[in-house]
Amino acid sequence: MALFPDDAACEAWLAKVRWPDGFVCPCCESKKGWKRKNRSLLYECAECGKRTSVTAGTIMHGTHLPLQTWFLAAYFMATHSNGM
Repeated sequence: MALFPDDAACEAWLAKVRWPDGFVCPCCESKKGWKRKNRSLLYECAECGKRTSVTAGTIMHGTHLPLQTWFLAAYFMATHSNGM
């Protein structure tokens, strides 16, 4: 919980892991893009206009659960001594 105190911290970590050298469009592979101000998790390509999320292609995509809940569940799954 100290590493990921809120959804913004979870989103920043996912973006860093997904795009370690900065945003890359999954459609045209352009490196020009920005985070949408009014939409959490959503990034838009400056070249082709494609929008993508840091959760696209993951189990978290399309869910209404907070990212912090997903991160906590993943932590419990990975650290439980007997497995789940």
